[in-house]
Amino acid sequence: YTKAIAKIAKKLGGLRAHELLEDLNFSQKQFLEEGSLVSNKVWIEKLLVWYYDPMYTFSLTNRNPSIEFEGTPNEVIEYLRLKISTHN
Repeated sequence: YTKAIAKIAKKLGGLRAHELLEDLNFSQKQFLEEGSLVSNKVWIEKLLVWYYDPMYTFSLTNRNPSIEFEGTPNEVIEYLRLKISTHN
């Protein structure tokens, strides 16, 4: 995983990349000692927020897609239910 973080370190920034590596090392140690996966939530959330969310936003901006519907998760589910029921 150190190679994977090194590949995205430039986009993350040095401090964030270092922090992720520390979190990953801690999670690995905790898993080996206790069998716990709980601490993985910390580095996964950081990776999503610091790397994947900005990449997704950048991609959307460049593609300028046609968005059919936006809303809360419950609103999206209801929208999809209505859409499916009207097509049956």
